[in-house]
Amino acid sequence: MENIKEHFEIIAKDYDYWKNKNKYYYIQLKHILKERIPPAKKVLEIGCGTGDLLIALEPSYGLGVDISENMILLAKKKHHFKNIEFKVSSAEHLKSKEKFDVIFLADVIEHLENVDQMSEALNSIATKDTLILITMINPLWELLLLLMEKFNLKMPEGPHKRLTFQELKEIFNKHNLNMICLDYRTLFPKNIPYLSGFVNNHFYKIPLLRNLGLIQILTLKKL
Repeated sequence: MENIKEHFEIIAKDYDYWKNKNKYYYIQLKHILKERIPPAKKVLEIGCGTGDLLIALEPSYGLGVDISENMILLAKKKHHFKNIEFKVSSAEHLKSKEKFDVIFLADVIEHLENVDQMSEALNSIATKDTLILITMINPLWELLLLLMEKFNLKMPEGPHKRLTFQELKEIFNKHNLNMICLDYRTLFPKNIPYLSGFVNNHFYKIPLLRNLGLIQILTLKKL
């Protein structure tokens, strides 16, 4: 856990730089979440970084938590809303008396030391009406992303492990979290005018291509 925390404490100062460098990807990520999360909901983001995704969702109340104290300090400096809070917490030890309409993790689950423990924490916070969304990188893209990182084209990933859909499903089932569906989005994570938008808006409707999408979206509900 400490190695993961240390990585994000160090990278916090450059976090927004990397997001801007890969702006199109993060625009896609916001679009994916906004498609599924209407405004004016009570939203918890686990692994909120500097808070931009949570703010983009326009929640009636939003809580963003992150393991990195530096990330939370930056989030508080950037965003000043009475209905938004940012707190330091690991996903595995998260506790809250608040009940949320939506809980989401974006590009976080691969960095967790103990997904089983995080699932147990999710179960304790979620109600049967809570929508749980998890976005993560498709493991098929791992080699390409490592190459991009080597050539300074993407944010340094740090310690991570990309679990398969089946591995995650077994963990979630153990904690009474039902996997409703698995979706894929974003075949072109870089903006090629006209082409990227067209392909990204349609490829996932084609059975032979959909599993190649960069972003996997898991939708869960508590049993």
